Amino acid sequence: MKKFVVGLVSVLTLGLGAQSFAGDQDYLDWAGVKDAQKVTKGNGVTVALLNTGVNYHLPEFRNRIAKDSEGNYGYDAITGGNDPMDMLEYGLGTQVSSIVAGNQFGIAPEAKIVPVRVFDENGGGTLESLAKGVVYAVSRNVNIIEIGGGPLNLEKAATLCAAMKLAEEKGILLVVPAGNDGSEIREYPSGCGLSSTLVVAGVDSRGDLTRYSSFGFPAVHIAAPAENIWRISRDGSTQKDGQGTSFSAAFATATAALVMAAHPEYSAGDVKTAMIRGAMEKDSLRGRVLSNGYLNAAAAIAADISRPE
Repeated sequence: MKKFVVGLVSVLTLGLGAQSFAGDQDYLDWAGVKDAQKVTKGNGVTVALLNTGVNYHLPEFRNRIAKDSEGNYGYDAITGGNDPMDMLEYGLGTQVSSIVAGNQFGIAPEAKIVPVRVFDENGGGTLESLAKGVVYAVSRNVNIIEIGGGPLNLEKAATLCAAMKLAEEKGILLVVPAGNDGSEIREYPSGCGLSSTLVVAGVDSRGDLTRYSSFGFPAVHIAAPAENIWRISRDGSTQKDGQGTSFSAAFATATAALVMAAHPEYSAGDVKTAMIRGAMEKDSLRGRVLSNGYLNAAAAIAADISRPE
C-alpha cells in the first residue's frame, strides 16, 4: 500500500481582523474573480474536496456544506466513517475549503462543498483512501472533485485510476495540483488516460511560476495564484502567509464552479476548455503550461468554446 504525505511549503497564523483585508487581496483583481462574481458566485454547484477534511463547526462554513440524506457532513476514507472532521494541526483541508466556498474568503461563496477526509492527522494518505474518496464523491452527484496532494502516478494504481475514470464517465470535472517539487511533468495523471482532469500549477503575485511549482507542457493545463491567499485554518484563525499548489488548485476549483454556475449547459470538458482559453498569457509560462498563462475567472466565463482547437 503506497502512502504519501500532503503538505504546504509554509503556514503562519496571523491574528488579523476582517478590516485588514481591504486592498490586500489583489489576486481577486488580476485573476478576474471580482468581475466573475458580478455574474455568479457559484450557486447550484457542488464540489467534493478530498483532503484532510474540514472543521465544519466554524462560521466560515455555515450553510456551505452539502450534507447527505442522513445529515452527515461528508465521509472519512481513512476510517470508513461519516465524520470528515479535519484533524491535521494546520488544517489544510479547512484552508482549502475556505478558499473554494467559505463565507468570508470563498472564491465561489455560494457553491456547496462535500468534505472528504483522505489524509489523516499526520497528513498521510494512500492511493486506496483517495480511490474511496473519489467513489464516495461520485455517489454524492457532485459537479467537481478536487483531489489534494502531490502528483499522482497511476501506472500502478488501478483502483484509483478506475475511480477517476468513473467520475469522468459521470461528467464530473477533476482538479488536481501539479505539486510542489518543481519538476517537469510529462504525463499526468500518468497512465490513466483521462480527458476531464485539470492540472494546476502555481504562480506568484506577478503571475510568474513559483520556484517550487511543478510544470509541464501539455500535461499541466493552467496556473493559478498559489501564495498569500486569505483563508481560515482548522482553529478558526485567519491565514495569509503560506504557499503551495494546493492553494492554486483550490483557486482553480472555485473558478470552475463559477464557470459551471454561469454556464449550466457546459460539460466538464467545456469548463476545462473555457478555463484554458480564458487564461492570461504570460511569457514566463509559455511552454510550461498548456494555456501558456494563468487563470482569469471572468475571461473563462466569457471564453468562446465553440471554435475548434
